[in-house]
Amino acid sequence: MPVEQDIDLGNGGKLTMVLIPPGEFGMGSTTEEQARFLEEARAAGDQWAVDRIPTEGPQHRVRITRPFCLGKYEVTQAQWEAVMGSSPSHFADNPFHPVERVSWDDIQPFLDKLNVAGTRRVPSANGGKSEPSEMTFTLPTEAQWEYACRAGTTTFWHCGDDEATLQEYAWFSVDSRGKTHPVGELQANGFGLHDMHGNVWEWCADYWATDYYAESASNDPSGPSAGSYRVRRGGRWCDHAGHCRSAIRDDASPDYRVGSLGFRLASVLADERAESGASETEGGKPAAHAPEAEASSAEGEAVSPPDTSAWKEVLPSGQGTFRTTPSPASASARFLSSTSTATPSPPSDVSPTPPRVTQRVPQCAPCTTRYRGKNPM
Repeated sequence: MPVEQDIDLGNGGKLTMVLIPPGEFGMGSTTEEQARFLEEARAAGDQWAVDRIPTEGPQHRVRITRPFCLGKYEVTQAQWEAVMGSSPSHFADNPFHPVERVSWDDIQPFLDKLNVAGTRRVPSANGGKSEPSEMTFTLPTEAQWEYACRAGTTTFWHCGDDEATLQEYAWFSVDSRGKTHPVGELQANGFGLHDMHGNVWEWCADYWATDYYAESASNDPSGPSAGSYRVRRGGRWCDHAGHCRSAIRDDASPDYRVGSLGFRLASVLADERAESGASETEGGKPAAHAPEAEASSAEGEAVSPPDTSAWKEVLPSGQGTFRTTPSPASASARFLSSTSTATPSPPSDVSPTPPRVTQRVPQCAPCTTRYRGKNPM
């Protein structure tokens, strides 16, 4: 089971973060995957996909060199309201739906409030005899997002290559009934993360570039150094399955708001960041072209763990490579010692998962039109 830490947001809000171990994976899609979905897109007249699928390549090896935490769920309307005072969402009938109609720019004050010094800390491992570690919240980098989504898999979706199976893990055009759904109602991936496919697109920290993968760093890539648009990942409730794949990527203006775009929080423990020599981030934006972290093995070698016992609660089954246990004094070790490995039940006032609907619903007009900074909902 995943290793989790609950964070008190105040005003009755709570956030659950999941510890993600370091490792290595193939980022992007293979030429075979691109060819298959390009053929389908051309046959369907889907110009958006025809334009976006080539940006998934070339597939390249990426190392995540240090542990980080990622939200178990997409940020909900209740969590946003606990921090910001009100929710801007279009689908406002249930506070446990993901918050949407939030732009990348809107998220920066949310992060600022979370990162007020001294308010978000992981308890010490020795019963409070030493200082707790500060947790800094960000948006995930695109590489962190895909690594966490895949959870060791190499398939179209983290649950395999079968679109029928995807209905057990994702709200998309086949089963969403034309709206978002409460987070966590469907099955989780191998890291214990819910709704990585579908429900709402999720903002990432990175600037967007169509050809970035050809020049991406191998270790902890943080995207281009500049740009006009930001990355979003994961697909949404009104997309078909091909638009919700692990490798699919899209861009949007940082002031763009729509009822199918939200986010998921990432966090770095302060002393993990210091130990790695990582640069500070500004809001959700990673430091531009920070030097690559020192690799734990030679270029091209698998980053194989000498001992994975300390990560036994977070390692998924799959084809990814995971490495290195945390040192006893590290922040991630304290996170492990202070967290629960039990999977919590969904909030009591979230209704049980309704019967599945397999009839495909038509896409709404805002989801079939390309908006740059407009507000269609």
